[in-house]
Order: sequence, then C-alpha cells, then structure tokens
Amino acid sequence: MASGMNRREFLQTSAAGVAGAAMAGSLGAAPPKPRIVVARGGGAPDADEAALKRMKAALDKWGGFPKLIKGKRVLVKLNATDGGFRDANTSTQATGALVKLCKDCAPKSITIIGQEWGGWRAKRKGMPTLGQLLKSLDVPVKHLARYWSKGSEKDYKLIENVPTWHELMVAKDIFDDDAVLLNLPRLKTHPHCVFTCCIKNTIGLTRRMYGFHKVDERTEVKSRYNPAASDGWHVFPKKLAHAFKHGAGKAIALNIVDANEANYGWRGPGKQRIATFPTGVVMVGTDALALDTYGCKLLGDNINKKQPGLYPEPLGDWAKGDSDYFKFNKSKQNYLKVAADLGVGTADLAKVDIQEVSA
Repeated sequence: MASGMNRREFLQTSAAGVAGAAMAGSLGAAPPKPRIVVARGGGAPDADEAALKRMKAALDKWGGFPKLIKGKRVLVKLNATDGGFRDANTSTQATGALVKLCKDCAPKSITIIGQEWGGWRAKRKGMPTLGQLLKSLDVPVKHLARYWSKGSEKDYKLIENVPTWHELMVAKDIFDDDAVLLNLPRLKTHPHCVFTCCIKNTIGLTRRMYGFHKVDERTEVKSRYNPAASDGWHVFPKKLAHAFKHGAGKAIALNIVDANEANYGWRGPGKQRIATFPTGVVMVGTDALALDTYGCKLLGDNINKKQPGLYPEPLGDWAKGDSDYFKFNKSKQNYLKVAADLGVGTADLAKVDIQEVSA
C-alpha cells in the first residue's frame, strides 16, 4: 500500500489486471487444432469382427462415446443409394459395428434416418443386405418423405437465410434436444462430382435433394428419378457447403467414415467401373471437411498407384485433365476447396491433429 492505494482500490486494480491478462492470452492463443482419429488393422477389411475392432479402437481413442450415446435417441445417416451395387453403400460390416457399439452404451433408441434409393436390397455374395442386417438387429429405418409427396413438409424444418438457397428444409428430428446424429458415410468416388463422403452424405437429410444442383430448388427437375438431370451443377459446390454449414452439419455429433473397403468407379465414370480396394481403415471426427480431405487423399494415393494422375488431389483443380474423373465432373469445380473457402471446416491437413491407432 506504499503507493497510497487503499485495500479496495488495490483489489479492484489487481482483479482488472488479471482479467485483462486472461483475455489477452485467450485472444492471442491459437485455436485448438481439429482432431481426427484413424484406426487401422484388426483383421480382414471385409470381416465383421475386424470392422468392429477398428471402430471400437477409433471411438475409444476419440473418447466420450458412451456418455454421448447413453439415454439418447441415436439417429444414424447411412449411405444406401445404389440398389445395384452393394459396394456403393455403407457396408453391412461398418453398420453392424456401429449399431452394436451404440447398443453397448444404453441409448434410448437407435434409428436409421434419411432419403435413400434402394441400397437396402443391394447384395453381396455370402453377406446380408443392409435391410436384412437392420431387421436382424431390430433397428428401424425412418424414410424421410420425398418433396413431391403430399404432406412431406412435416418431416422437415425450414432453415432460414441460407446463402444460395431459396428454401432449405432439413430433417427436423436431428435438431431435437435428445437426439444424437451420427454420420456414417462410405468412402468412395462419385460419377458426377469426383468424390463423396461426410459432407455430401447429408444431402439425404434434405427435403429437396435435387436442389443442390438447381439454381432455384423450388422449380421442378427434368426427372425426379435422375438427380443428374439438372440445370444448376455450377452452383452445386456453394449450395452443398452452405446447406451443410447452416443445416445438417450443425446437428452432427460425430462423423464415422466407413473406409474398410474404399470404393472407386461407382457407376462409372467412363471405363472406371465399380470396384473396391482394401484399406482396413475407419476414421472418426467432428470436422467433416478434415475427414473428407484425408479420405480423398487416401483414395487418390491408392488409385494413382495403378494409374498415375487418374484421381485428383483433394484441394487441386478438379476441372482440367484427361482423366474421366475430370471429364465427368459436372460442376467443373472442387467442392472441397469451395467448402473450405466458405468456412465449413479445415481442409489443410497440416493444421489437423491426425491421431492413428491400431486395432
């Protein structure tokens, strides 16, 4: 007190100084890196037991999964798009593993949710279909109504003031307080936009699925059963990024990438017919863009081993080149890069904490 301050003045000044220092420290500190977990090993990629080991290892490393699930209404978004090719959909191995691990955490319920297109019946020799698996596990599917169905609005919530969208409506169940949304996409290439994984998988939670490549999604498409027949592929990257950022992406508790057997050549393009290659990998994280970037690189590294330059870099130019993937890319843009520019997540893997774990 030699300066002449009384006790109250000293305490007030000290408190202000400490608060100011704390605020300056928090403002000056770098934000924490987004984190993804990559689990490998555990056995053959197409084996149920191995898929379960990998997923458990990934979730254990991530931490907090039992607390996230316990007592909650779990909603799972699969990819069950293709009725003709089982390997174009989320695998039964990854689906069964996630359902079992969820049940071990005592959820209130588990439901598969989304608009899908026949993948429930797609076959693979010696294995159940997705529909048969879910029935055996007593897990129901909530098929969200198509936009042309009378009263379909009741399944969706209107998200207002979304850039590039006139009317974005997203599954209302995923926003309930007791709901936990898990995104379980298949890692695969795509015939019309090069790549698909976490971000694009959420299209199936949107009422107007074709709206992603329509300038005005409220207008009718040329064919309700052909998503490619559209006038707006040039707006697709921005519409996808904004729909994810302002819609379904806000509700996702965790993305879990089914990359046990990565898929390439789904429905083409060109000579690139459907096939898989074994990776024995499952990935987990909350930053969908970081996972997509890692997954796209994983695809490219494997595809380009056999045919160099066939598949593009995750943040490269997806419009120029002789590869069918470039030629058939309808938007002529890299939607991962657009999503990064619009703040959907982190695409620079140097800024991502990538944690590997062995199963």
